[in-house]
Amino acid sequence: MTQDWFEIPEIVKLTGLSKNMIDYLCRTKLITPSRMGSRGRGRGKTRRFSFGNVVQLRTYAELLKQGVSVKRLKEAQITWNNYFNSADQQSPPKRFLMTDGERIYFCRSEDVIEELNKKGQFSFRFIVDIQKIKDDIKISKAA
Repeated sequence: MTQDWFEIPEIVKLTGLSKNMIDYLCRTKLITPSRMGSRGRGRGKTRRFSFGNVVQLRTYAELLKQGVSVKRLKEAQITWNNYFNSADQQSPPKRFLMTDGERIYFCRSEDVIEELNKKGQFSFRFIVDIQKIKDDIKISKAA
């Protein structure tokens, strides 16, 4: 499989992040380009990003829109890098991240949620269908 590389102008279009924000995320090491230009790091060097990098940047953009601070992104980074580093076009990372605007959660399965800001703290999700309870009560009362 040939690797498709993305450069900053295309990433700006795909993510909605500004060039300055992408530069900032690189400087703070929230994202590391998968490939640098032929002469290594430095001013004016072309940074190339993998598909997984672009997925990660787009995710950052969405979380930033929801009020998550860059500091919180940094806290969650170590845990979720494991998911994004293996992402490619054929096998993207798991499907859902959730936020309350402060913490970031990863839906590992239908029943397990992992808080990424707490180094992998797991929670369990239980859903109570209140409409079903109301319907059951109505049926029981009618009987």
